[in-house]
Amino acid sequence: MAVGACFPLGMYELPRSEEEWALWKSAGIDLLRCAGREDLDSVHRHGMKGWVSLPMVLGANDDGAALQTAVDALKDHPALCVWEAPDEIIWNTNRRVTGGLATFWWDQPERMRKELAQEYDALVRGLERGSAIVRSLDPGRPIWLNEAARSDMEILSRCLPFVDIISTDFYPVVPQTPDPRRARIRTHDMIALLCDRFRATAPDHEFWFVQQAFSWHRLEGKKHPDVPVAYPTWSDYRFMAWQAIAHGACGLLWYGSAHEDRPAPFLDDLMAAVRELSALSPFLLSEHAPVLEVRVDTKQYPATRGVSYFLREFGGRTLLALVNEDPYENDVLVTGVPGDEIAGWTAFGNPDHPHVPAGNGFVVPLSGREVRLMMSAA
Repeated sequence: MAVGACFPLGMYELPRSEEEWALWKSAGIDLLRCAGREDLDSVHRHGMKGWVSLPMVLGANDDGAALQTAVDALKDHPALCVWEAPDEIIWNTNRRVTGGLATFWWDQPERMRKELAQEYDALVRGLERGSAIVRSLDPGRPIWLNEAARSDMEILSRCLPFVDIISTDFYPVVPQTPDPRRARIRTHDMIALLCDRFRATAPDHEFWFVQQAFSWHRLEGKKHPDVPVAYPTWSDYRFMAWQAIAHGACGLLWYGSAHEDRPAPFLDDLMAAVRELSALSPFLLSEHAPVLEVRVDTKQYPATRGVSYFLREFGGRTLLALVNEDPYENDVLVTGVPGDEIAGWTAFGNPDHPHVPAGNGFVVPLSGREVRLMMSAA
């Protein structure tokens, strides 16, 4: 599997039993986080691929020998797909210097601003040196950098020459909370906005999105033991995945299941969403798309976020993915469909879902945050 010739669907841990290996593989999971050769061997035995994180940001006194040893040890493994730079390195540099999560520059003392600027300069130089070693030893293997949602885009832009893939992570399914800050930033709407933000910063880079596979009580329980349970549902997984794709993601990974016990019913919902994505991956990889007009009917009331969509063609059929980003109903008008083809369009996976022929197209009524996948006849 070469990144760029597939649509990666990945998990941040290995399955914990043969039954789970079979379930994940049959659903379509094809990329797994690996700590080293033993993990890569397991992944290879099960017909999947893996990624390995490297200490790729070199300090001023680091000659890169340890990095070179790590690359040489694994570069020829048949399961290795991609190298990962240190996770959220820009964000973690901020945390280390400021002692917290300083994002408001105007509110920081001059000394701290100066120190952070120096540390960012060192980060960029270290990544430049580290990536040069990796590329010289293993040319052609992509390097991936995942950054936090609120990381500094200016610093990220300076890192782009040294990586091939970028991503961000965001986990919006939270328990009901009176904390207005959390309620403000932890919303599904942010997925689309973050995709747009990162893709605007790196329009020429492949973009992935890391999504939620946990309940926050598992991560915050020690500090806040009263945090209630709140797992994503099948509808959550489906909406978050297709919204990210509609906004340019060409790979999806899920983080957090390593913090969860088994059995974990929420993983059944996740794998159901993954199975749909995998079944349609030939369309997601296709660059061919017909020309149709898709718009929200605003005669009754205006859309807020509106409906994101994309069209892909494969095997003589067309996929129209519709993602209602508003929490209320929207009717979508699809026009430009040849008259003899209108009756052949159905909802993928649920042909009984309603759509109404109208003029030279059809109307698709969508409930709040609904995803509808329309497919033309062969």
